[in-house]
Amino acid sequence: MVLSTETPRESVTIDNWRSARDQAGDLHVDATGLYTTTGAAITLVKKAVPATYEHCARATGWADRIPFTALTVGARLCAYSTLDRYAVLQVESVPSPGGPRLIFYGRTWEHAG
Repeated sequence: MVLSTETPRESVTIDNWRSARDQAGDLHVDATGLYTTTGAAITLVKKAVPATYEHCARATGWADRIPFTALTVGARLCAYSTLDRYAVLQVESVPSPGGPRLIFYGRTWEHAG
């Protein structure tokens, strides 16, 4: 998935990884970081921990914003959608003056309950 700091209305929906030039999705970027809307949340997690539903369900430190300064290539985040789903994101590229795009891969799990 790609979000660009040059396209402020672009968003991504966690539940189905829909990307569109609207603000209906859960994930957005601005000049300083990745942020959520619609009640979704994100948190950084350790790279060494397996990316599983169970790990994301137990994660702590949920927030509605993570600054780009906290992200590096290979960083992992857990995300929680408003449809009660967890997801893991792996960062492939962080916005910089030479490239304004946040690129990541994502995987979403259904609620296990």
